This record gives sequence, structure tokens and C-alpha cells, in this order.
Amino acid sequence: MKEWVLRFETAADARQWVMFSHQDKQFFSHVTNDPNVVRMIATESVLWSRWLDLLFSYVQAVMVPKHSKRMLKDHYYLVDEEIEQIMPFVLNLSEDTLPLHSQLTSLYSHLVRYVHQLETPYDISLSNLELFMFDGHSDWVDVVGYAIDEWQFEMQFQDQMERLRQWIDQSRSLYRRIDVYDADVLLFFDDTGKRIDQPTERVITDYLIIPSLTNGLLSLRPELINIFTNYRKTHALYQVKNLFQERATIFEEHEFPHEINNLSRS
Repeated sequence: MKEWVLRFETAADARQWVMFSHQDKQFFSHVTNDPNVVRMIATESVLWSRWLDLLFSYVQAVMVPKHSKRMLKDHYYLVDEEIEQIMPFVLNLSEDTLPLHSQLTSLYSHLVRYVHQLETPYDISLSNLELFMFDGHSDWVDVVGYAIDEWQFEMQFQDQMERLRQWIDQSRSLYRRIDVYDADVLLFFDDTGKRIDQPTERVITDYLIIPSLTNGLLSLRPELINIFTNYRKTHALYQVKNLFQERATIFEEHEFPHEINNLSRS
């Protein structure tokens, strides 16, 4: 059997670990005679990497929110409502820092570094681990700062989306219905099957990338939109559904109702 001894600052922290570790059935944890100490066992077949994954999950679930909220409040002077909105961005970025900057040390690699420097890696002080992971991790300030930037961008993005939705609702419709053929080419038709030239004027926004599909529909302003495509998970389709909501319906490409020779018209 493999065995670990985990030493916590408080008995409440020890109990929290026991409850948390029960999610992984390959490990068994229980509080010892010392209420601050947890004994943890696993079979010999359990890999060391599996143990590190469980420990990192605990860091993510317990330590990251604790230290992030404190930093956001004490260093950035944000209120509780703002902090709750930012926390999902912190958690997401703390899983992988490579998209931010290749030179940032990831939280996971910091955990591995801590465990490997221990004289006895099977006897771990969670208090010391916590200090090392955050107070001793200079890159953590940058990670939280990036999370704030991501949150602010998302707020600006959603504000721009809402402005466009309001503009769509308040604008006079130019077409009763537009049928969009979105396959190897992007083509627009009115409800009679007549081809409509794709608008060349671009819609300009501060925080949105406007694909040709969205740009065309914003310019044509139909009451109803039928999009025939096999590309169901593109950014453009998501954006159209987000902006036009119940006005837009997605169909399979082969359900396109107009004559296929219309596609060759200029």
C-alpha cells in the first residue's frame, strides 16, 4: 500500500480534505487522532501522477478561490459582486498559463516543484504548500491580472452584443425572410428564392469580430432567418443565434429550398 500523511492548519481544513478526496475512489482518507492530520492510503497500482492530479484539484477547488478573492479585494479593491464574476476567469487561466505567456510558470508545475523538493514527499504540510503555491509564486499576480483583463473584455463584449440586439429590435426590417446557403460558399436569398448580392459595407464595432454571415444579416435586417449549413459549431453561427435569437433557425444544407442552379447566378 502507498501512504501519505497530510498536515493541515486546522481541523476544519482536514475534514474538508477528507470530504473532497472522496471524489476519487482510488484513495482513502481519514482524520487521525490528531484532528489536524489526515492519513491517506492507496494501492501500489495508483500512479504518482494520479496523486498529483488529486492534489492539484484540491489546490484549484480550495486554494485558488481563497487566495484570488483575497488578492482581488486587497490589491485591486474590487467589490464582492465583481470578484464573483472574475473568479471563473481566474480558475480557467490557473489551469493553463501557456495561452497567456510561454514564460509564465503554471500552477501545476509549481506544485510538482514543491513536492519534488520535499525530503519526504509522503509527508506534506498543506500550510507550507499553500505558502509556496501563492505567496512564493511571483507569476500568480500576473495570472490574476490577466483574469481581470479577460473579465473586462468579456463585459465590453457583452455590452456590445446587447447594443446590437437593441439595434436589431429597433430597426425597420428590409426583408420578411432571408434564406442563407452557408456551405462551400456563402449566399443570401429572399423568401422567393431570388439571389441577393452580399453586402460589401462592413459593420464596425469596438469589441466584436463580425464574420461575413453576421455582417450580411445585420445589413439586410430580415424579420426571419433560415440558415442551411453543415457547419453547426462555428463562431459565426453562434454569434448569429446570440444576436438574432428566436429569429434565426438552423437547418441542414440538403434542406435548402431553392433551386441549386440559383447558386451560379451572379
